[in-house]
Amino acid sequence: MVGMMADSSPAPQGAPLTIATLNISDTKGPGFPLPDSLSSDSFKPDPAAPVRLIPLYFMQMAWMIDGEVFDMQAVSDAESVTAGSTQLWEFENQENPMGMAMAHPMHIHGTQFRIVSRSGGGPNALRDGIHDAGWQDTVLVLPSEKVRVQIRFSSLPGLYLYHCHILEHEDMGMMRNFRITPHPAN
Repeated sequence: MVGMMADSSPAPQGAPLTIATLNISDTKGPGFPLPDSLSSDSFKPDPAAPVRLIPLYFMQMAWMIDGEVFDMQAVSDAESVTAGSTQLWEFENQENPMGMAMAHPMHIHGTQFRIVSRSGGGPNALRDGIHDAGWQDTVLVLPSEKVRVQIRFSSLPGLYLYHCHILEHEDMGMMRNFRITPHPAN
């Protein structure tokens, strides 16, 4: 009944609360040797990779990616990439005439990427909690911010999606296809 009809919680806010007690009866099991060293991160941005600018904004009562909304089969020339290629995609969360400043967690299917840089954007409480190191499949693009990611596309040709992970934005059009085409040598 907490939060519905009760006036207060049985435990005060922030008080320790025991949820479960675990009793370990046997400590024997398969052993796994630890490696002598962990892998190192040798990622370096590719300065020769082509850059694709991707504006994100609200217009005509729809959330858009580069002026387009979702179409089940549509793929623009800029959204066609060669299998195994590397590109830099720069998401730009633009201001719009409606004054709607929203963060967009942009998710790219079928790949992982590295965040290369962030620029712009004003003071935002979310910024302190953003973790950009390591491989990602989603990047949070704050209002008025540009975020550049380096993507190495799969060697598997096909149709893939990229979209805002806020369901209402995705449903209002902020989702697009990209096509991975076979490498010309194949």
